[in-house]
Amino acid sequence: MVWREHFGSALLQKVCISYRIKIKIVFKKILSWIKRLFMKKNTIKTPIGIQKQHETEITLRGTVLTVSVNIEVVLMRIIYFSNGEHYENPKSPSLKIKNLTFSSKINRVKEVLKLHHSDLLAEYQNLFTTLEGFLVIRNQIAHCAIYWIDEKLNDFEIWDVVEGDIVQYYSPIKYTRVEIATAIIEYFNKITPPLLSLENEVSLRLKLSHPQIYSQLSSATQHGG
Repeated sequence: MVWREHFGSALLQKVCISYRIKIKIVFKKILSWIKRLFMKKNTIKTPIGIQKQHETEITLRGTVLTVSVNIEVVLMRIIYFSNGEHYENPKSPSLKIKNLTFSSKINRVKEVLKLHHSDLLAEYQNLFTTLEGFLVIRNQIAHCAIYWIDEKLNDFEIWDVVEGDIVQYYSPIKYTRVEIATAIIEYFNKITPPLLSLENEVSLRLKLSHPQIYSQLSSATQHGG
């Protein structure tokens, strides 16, 4: 908290103002897309063919993964800007994140914060709890089989793995398109502000502790470039 009080919110906004404008535009488009595609009333009165099922499923999975990708971008930037020490060792494991899963990137962020910014790890604990909740629905939509159970494609089942004490097995979970859209919008709105705030915090600290590294990273990781 001392950092924020000392340097003020105006400087925090200045650090990543271009990025924040761009990401807000992307977020606004995504939320509008979700509402338009999944929350409008379905008026189809004839049986739905396989092609329509595929189109709806592709849109459903694609929308959720679009949200996920934008969150992952910020997670990776937090790792990159978390400290200057790991750039002194090119083989630092904290920089090996290209092939990490979404879950592993969340864990890697927590690892570097614990090591270099323990105060921020404690301050943003609610953010990581929310990310874990988003992770569950994200993985279900991204990786599990979907079966439509009504002709209007409003209701569907996701077959996910249940880990029992002795065996693992598939079990159906019922959802509606509106439920998924509502959940994604809620997670998006809960995750975005604190995630961007955390990125600004670590970026500012790197700028002050390792200005040269910060400058190089900022030039190399510009969004939309």
